[in-house]
Amino acid sequence: MQAALKESGFKGKSLAENVAAARKSGILNNEEAAIILSADEARKAVIAVDDFAPEELRRI
Repeated sequence: MQAALKESGFKGKSLAENVAAARKSGILNNEEAAIILSADEARKAVIAVDDFAPEELRRI
């Protein structure tokens, strides 16, 4: 997807923009776009596990 978008000259500011452009141009179908966006949400959820409120850190 990245190579195809780069070749087309599209430069999205986010993964969601890139997926939308790839979907619109036929690089991805609806199912593939949904899988990519779902995987990105899962990635963000894993990263957020290390996001603690200051009060939680004071107890340590």
